[in-house]
Amino acid sequence: MGGQEFLDKLRLALSGQVAASQVEESIAYYREYISTQIRMGQSEETVLRNLGDPRLIAKSIISANAGEESYTQGRFSREHVVDEEEYYAQTREQNMPKVVRLNGWLALGMTLLSMVVIVGIIFSLISLLLPVIVILGVVYFFIKVFRDWLN
Repeated sequence: MGGQEFLDKLRLALSGQVAASQVEESIAYYREYISTQIRMGQSEETVLRNLGDPRLIAKSIISANAGEESYTQGRFSREHVVDEEEYYAQTREQNMPKVVRLNGWLALGMTLLSMVVIVGIIFSLISLLLPVIVILGVVYFFIKVFRDWLN
């Protein structure tokens, strides 16, 4: 299902159940939400899967609208918006990779320790290769001296 199909199903489910202005406001809200999430890097399929069934969303809007107490002059009440914002914040947290933040001193210490380990590995490799390099140098020296002596 694409974004337009999602919005069409939501519009169909809300039509006749709430005021036309509230239908349009809900459609505009979800259209903006979908486009914002896509701009943030999510695929349309992921955004729509996270939103769920548009008919269930319509039922929650209709039940929140019962008696007009949750809507004020065609706008969502503050409680309804906060609940949706909280839901989307939780959904984003579940889908985002976990980032570990380190204390500044701990990060500095780990960086310095890493550098010491890398330098140690480099010097260990040099100390292992140094005898081979010295032997090859001596052999090269004797070959050059022997060639010069023959000429």
